[in-house]
Amino acid sequence: MHTRLPLFLSLGIWLVLSGCQMAALLRDHRSEMDRLAYGNLRPVEQFDGLAELLVEVMEQALAQPTPNKSLRYLQKFSQQNRRELEITVNSLQTWLQEQPKPAQALFLTRAITKPYARELVDLVPRTQQLIRERKGTVGSLQKALLLFRLREMIRQ
Repeated sequence: MHTRLPLFLSLGIWLVLSGCQMAALLRDHRSEMDRLAYGNLRPVEQFDGLAELLVEVMEQALAQPTPNKSLRYLQKFSQQNRRELEITVNSLQTWLQEQPKPAQALFLTRAITKPYARELVDLVPRTQQLIRERKGTVGSLQKALLLFRLREMIRQ
């Protein structure tokens, strides 16, 4: 029994620290979402910022030790940033729809050459599959993920 006590204490400390680390990451993401939604940014800057943030969030979620914890991480991010995700995604969708077709094509061409594009092509389908398999809902995050389905955008 005495030999197991240090193991259980170590495990407990590790769990508390990992929970604090997750909370700190989510807090940082919250401030970045505030900047994207309420900052005075050009749409291209908003798009790039949202793409880079979503890459971080998906990487962190998929790095969780279990699929259920991955889904929980995505759900927390989505719940904490629901309003900001909706504002940012709606703003970007409206801006894109208002652009003439040549400007949309130019924007897409520039987007697929960005450093985050390859990561999005890999991470978005994996994240969507995790959500489907766990029968989870992530609210506004799902709408943001749809904005970055680069494979479909490239085919157009």
